[in-house]
Amino acid sequence: SLPSDRYAVIDFVEFVSNPKQVITQLYDQFGLELDDDFSAVLQEATEESRQHKSNHVYSLSEIGFDEETLEREFSPVLRDYGLVDW
Repeated sequence: SLPSDRYAVIDFVEFVSNPKQVITQLYDQFGLELDDDFSAVLQEATEESRQHKSNHVYSLSEIGFDEETLEREFSPVLRDYGLVDW
């Protein structure tokens, strides 16, 4: 698995509701510079995301996963962040 300084876990709900903040934090975490043009794009995306409402609920199978694959591929990260108790 990757060292913890080589990846980030992003809360999907937080990302969808405030993409600019999440992306800015990622840039900061990885020592990247966020230029003004991209910052403006992110601000626009954040404003648009606050207008969108969806009632759709996704299942693992819809995105090509099952519980066994999810556990096998992501369990170290999920455990590190306390998202599972297996």
